[in-house]
Amino acid sequence: MQKVTSLPGDDARPGWYHTSPKRQPRPGHSGRKEARWTIIGAGLTGLAAARQMALNFPNEEIVLVEAQEVGFGSAGRNAGFAIDVPHDIGAKDYIGDVTVATKILRLNTLGQDYLRDIVERNGIDCQMSDSGKYQAAVGAKGIAILEAYRSGLEKIGCSSTLIDEQDLPAHIGTSYYKKALHIPGTLLLQPSALVKGLADNLPANVTLYEHTPITSIDQGDRITL
Repeated sequence: MQKVTSLPGDDARPGWYHTSPKRQPRPGHSGRKEARWTIIGAGLTGLAAARQMALNFPNEEIVLVEAQEVGFGSAGRNAGFAIDVPHDIGAKDYIGDVTVATKILRLNTLGQDYLRDIVERNGIDCQMSDSGKYQAAVGAKGIAILEAYRSGLEKIGCSSTLIDEQDLPAHIGTSYYKKALHIPGTLLLQPSALVKGLADNLPANVTLYEHTPITSIDQGDRITL
């Protein structure tokens, strides 16, 4: 029996969680249950895995367990960007190998389309918008990086706009930066509202238990959580 020594211990003041729509958490698990499929953690990965497993096995129950409440953990605390373009920070143009970067762009774009479809079909109120993103610089070194990144994006067919200092306040509300690169493909969203909405619109054959920490795992002939 393997004991779980570290459980989530997030602070109680996540702004995204408290400013997202309220929801009724699913009851915690009690007693004994047998299932072919159990997914631990109802963050973005767990929710996506549960949804796909449910579609792959429509006649079987998929169990999804979350130690805290959906939307309270790291999936509901990120910056709220769903980015399409690759970021190879080790490359001078942030793109690196064009073949790899092109595959990453296709994968990210596919993920965005998949997420957008789920949000629209289920009416998930997560403030999703096609706002794009700005990367800004104040010095010559930073501006050179922006220009290199722009040339890298051109290699993989991604459009971007370099915005000069005098025009930036109209875009971002401040004159602090000297130049910025706007990349249009990024989605902005309320991350906690997104995962809450995904949890409340799972396929019918997914059973979600919240406030159900897993404290030990026995990987014998039958896995026991």
